[in-house]
Amino acid sequence: MAGLASVAALGGAGAVATGGVPGSLGGGGSADGGDSTGSDGAEPIEPVTLDTVEAPGSRDGEVTLPAPDRPTFVDFFGTWCPPCAEQMPALAAAHDRIGDEVLFVSVTTEPVGEAVSEETVVDWW
Repeated sequence: MAGLASVAALGGAGAVATGGVPGSLGGGGSADGGDSTGSDGAEPIEPVTLDTVEAPGSRDGEVTLPAPDRPTFVDFFGTWCPPCAEQMPALAAAHDRIGDEVLFVSVTTEPVGEAVSEETVVDWW
């Protein structure tokens, strides 16, 4: 899908966490009415670096999550998952509307190069 920022591979088991969902874009405050300054006592998240593959809209290299300069949308997918493929046009449309204000990253936990080839991931993408 052209326009989405990155396709990343998260080998083995892994997780990406976020601090919460804002009440509205640019609206300040959190969805639960608290402030969004991180004063809820939660510990900051350690950044995670993932390998990316060369695919339409994605460059071969690495991406660090969460992005230090903007909100990050992480989509977990499997090449074996029909609903994952069905949602890709909606994600591409969201990226087209929002642009680079949000980093869009699609992540697979499939062991690329083992259970699934990089070519399969790129073809699926």
